[in-house]
Amino acid sequence: MRFNRLIVLAFLFILILNSCRKDDELTDGYLPIGKFANRTTAETEALKTLVDRFSGLPVSGYYKVIYEFDDVQLAPGLSGSVYHRHAIWYDKANGELGVEFDIYSGTSCRWNKVDQVSLQKIVDSKQGLEGANQLATPTGYQQNCFKQ
Repeated sequence: MRFNRLIVLAFLFILILNSCRKDDELTDGYLPIGKFANRTTAETEALKTLVDRFSGLPVSGYYKVIYEFDDVQLAPGLSGSVYHRHAIWYDKANGELGVEFDIYSGTSCRWNKVDQVSLQKIVDSKQGLEGANQLATPTGYQQNCFKQ
C-alpha cells in the first residue's frame, strides 16, 4: 500500500514539474523561434530575440537561437525553394556573435565587440547578419558567411 502511494506521488510530482516547463525553454541547447519567409527576416528576428532577452541571457557561455527559412533565390533554370535551418549564437560575456549553418557543428562566422547597443543597431538595420558586418568587428574570413 505504501509503495503504491509513493508511485502515485512520484507520478504527480513529474506531472507538476512538466506543467511548469516554459514554452521558451531551449531544445537541445537552442531556442527555436520558428520558420520565416527569407533569410534576412529570420536573422533579424533571431537577433531581435537576443535583444528582447538580453538582461536574462547567461553571463557566460553561448545562447543559441535557431530559425528556419526557405531560400527561393535558386540558380537560373531551377524552380522551388531550399529549406534551411541556421542558428545565431551569442556570448554576452565576450560580446561575440556567431552564425551556425550546419546545426550542432559550431559557428562558421563570428563578430566581436557586439554589446546590447550593437545588437539593437543590427536589428534596426533590418539587414540580418549583413548588418553585423557594418556595425561589429568580424573575426577571420567572412566572405562566405552570406552564401550559405
